[in-house]
Amino acid sequence: MAFDRTHQFAVGTVIDFPKSVRVAFIAHVKSPLPQSLTVGDQGRAGEIFSTDFTGDGTTGDLLPGTKTGEFGRSIKSGDLTAVINKYNSTVAGTLLPAGQALVDASLFTRDQLVALGAVADSIPVGPTSDRANMGWLKTVDLKLSMPIKLGDRVVLEPSAGLYNMFNFRNYDINPATRLSGILGGTPGSVNGTTNSIADRTTERAGQGPGIFSLEPRAKQSSA
Repeated sequence: MAFDRTHQFAVGTVIDFPKSVRVAFIAHVKSPLPQSLTVGDQGRAGEIFSTDFTGDGTTGDLLPGTKTGEFGRSIKSGDLTAVINKYNSTVAGTLLPAGQALVDASLFTRDQLVALGAVADSIPVGPTSDRANMGWLKTVDLKLSMPIKLGDRVVLEPSAGLYNMFNFRNYDINPATRLSGILGGTPGSVNGTTNSIADRTTERAGQGPGIFSLEPRAKQSSA
């Protein structure tokens, strides 16, 4: 899943100028990772009555009508309100396979299960403006160096490098830190997160180990 991007583009070059000046450049642009939209498993004793849409005994299923990895591809943040509203108006509050099995066996009536809350969960719409999409990955690295020959066998090459030289903000760079597809309506979920920096703290790349982190800008010099 870390490489499941529709487009990945990289370009790089090394140029030797007069007076032994060498410039190395590389840039990466990658389209967003996808995410699957799911209805959250709340750990209730009767969870199969509320989030098991397929009747296979597993809970926290995909949102009905969607496919694995569809958010960020055919469904964007601007489509999410309509998708959730359609679910809430057609599926939420209805009996799922586990509940229907009880009705078919004449153990409960539909009204009894509705009164017990043993029906499909409704989903909060969350913020409807400036809602975040999955993030693109963008970075440009530059290195300047000056190879100096010391005799026939030794080359000394002082250098200075900038990594993410334009200081791009990068979000959702891997499956572990991307927006959650659980439709909880809270910051960190696809239906609860805006593009504000405060909302996107968890999904931001941040400083990683070493100098090759994607964010913030890092520099290095050596001799």
